[in-house]
Amino acid sequence: GGEPFLAASLKARGDVFQMREGDPNKHLILDSFQRRLVHNALALARAMRRKLIFPKLQCWSDRYWNTLVNGRFPDVRPENHPLPFHCPFDHLYDLDKWVHSDAPFREYSFLDNPRVRAEDKQDSVRLVVRGAKPEPAAEARVVTLDTGADYKQAADAVAEKGWND
Repeated sequence: GGEPFLAASLKARGDVFQMREGDPNKHLILDSFQRRLVHNALALARAMRRKLIFPKLQCWSDRYWNTLVNGRFPDVRPENHPLPFHCPFDHLYDLDKWVHSDAPFREYSFLDNPRVRAEDKQDSVRLVVRGAKPEPAAEARVVTLDTGADYKQAADAVAEKGWND
């Protein structure tokens, strides 16, 4: 039993964005939220029989086997390594386990990779929540969903456009 980590942490710590820069708890709380979003996006991709293109991951602390100072390597100044930063997949996940799993995913930069065939890039569909500010995207296949839409509604919206193959 008990409360989920994220809910309990936020209740105990207050506003996470008011926490001190480099606080490892800030990194853990925000990473927990980020993981929940990835988990939901992966479930949606599976429900739609598609592959998830991972979002760009953010870190609020570097990863290092020794002591960090305010979330950074010792002697690294904040202006040289601002927090948060776009961090590599293996800062947050065990890449080997993901690569050898049946999780249907691609790296965040998949659509920007010149080695990816044009027809594979054109087969992507971006799901956007109505009212959210979408990132500028080159692809034209966008489906806008209402807040709270379930997996079936998302799959139906993609199928309605004829993009479910």
